[in-house]
Amino acid sequence: MPLPLAAQVDAEGADGLPAIAASPNVIAHIEFSGNRVTQPQIMLQEMLVKEGDVADPALIERSRQAIMDLGLFVSVHAAVEPGADGLVLRIIVKEKYYILRCRSSIVMMTTKSASVPKSVSIMLLGSINNSKSSTKRKKPRD
Repeated sequence: MPLPLAAQVDAEGADGLPAIAASPNVIAHIEFSGNRVTQPQIMLQEMLVKEGDVADPALIERSRQAIMDLGLFVSVHAAVEPGADGLVLRIIVKEKYYILRCRSSIVMMTTKSASVPKSVSIMLLGSINNSKSSTKRKKPRD
C-alpha cells in the first residue's frame, strides 16, 4: 500500500525514483483488543483512518465514534503508541452482552462449578409469553 503524499520524502533514491520513508506521524499498524465476537474487518470498514495514513487526532476520534455508533460496544477507546516502523493505533473495545432468542422453550446451561448442579434449566421469556397466550380462554359463541 503506497504511503500518502504527506508521508513521502521528495528525495530521489539510487534508481532515480522518489525515495519513500515513513514519517514518524504515520499509522503503521491498527490493532484491536477486547473484541471476542466482532471481527476486526467490521470495525475497519467504519474507520476514517487506515494503515499508512497520517495520524490525525480528529479523524481518529471520528473513527472511534463511528465504531461506537455500530451499537455493538459498551465502550471504545483509541490510543496511539510509537512502534518500530511508525505509530500503532490501538482500538480497545468492550462488547455488549446479548440474550439471543431461540425457538425451544428450555435452554440447558452447563457449569463446572461444584456448588451449582451440572445442568440447570431455564425458560426463555418468549416461551413464557407464548404459553400464557395459548392458555387464554375463549368466550363461548352465542
